[in-house]
Amino acid sequence: MSKTLFEELSPDATVLRNNQFGAYKNWLTRFEENPKAIIEDTLWEAFYLGPFSVMDSAQVVGQWIIAINNRGGSEAVAANKFITAFDEALAEVVRDRWGRYCAKNFDEPNSFAAGEFWRNLFTFIRGMQCEVYLEQTLSELRSRSTKARAFFQGFRGEEYLHLYEPLYEAVCIDA
Repeated sequence: MSKTLFEELSPDATVLRNNQFGAYKNWLTRFEENPKAIIEDTLWEAFYLGPFSVMDSAQVVGQWIIAINNRGGSEAVAANKFITAFDEALAEVVRDRWGRYCAKNFDEPNSFAAGEFWRNLFTFIRGMQCEVYLEQTLSELRSRSTKARAFFQGFRGEEYLHLYEPLYEAVCIDA
C-alpha cells in the first residue's frame, strides 16, 4: 500500500510549532484528492484553517509549500513530486480563470471578487518566488503578457489597474 502525501511529507517543526497540524493534514489530503480545487479554495480565502482562519490562508499555505520545497534526504523525492504537481495545478488554475470576471462558483460578473482572487494569486506566487520556482505557472502568466493590461483594466478600470499591474509584472518579469 502506498503512502499518502501527508505520510510522505510529514509536518515540519514550523507547522508543529504553530499548531497547524490539522490544517496542514487537511490541505494535503484535499490536494491529493483534487489539487486544482484546494488551490482555488486557498486563493479565494475559502480554505478553513481552524483557529488560524483569521490569518491569510494563501500566506500560511505558501509557508508550508516553501517548507516542503526545502526538504532534503529521504523526503526530497516526495517534495519534488509535490512541487511539480502543485505547479501543474496552479498553472491549470491560471488557464481556467484567465479572462473571467466572476467569483468562485458563480457565473455573474463580480469584478471585485475576481480582482481579489488575482491579487491573492500574485501575492501567493511572489511570496514563494525566492524559494520555489513555479515554471509552468509562470509560463502560463507570461504567455498572457500582451493581454494582461486589458484584462486587469476590466476589474475597475484605470484606477484599479495600479493594484494588479505591478504584481503581475513582478511575478512575470522578476522570475
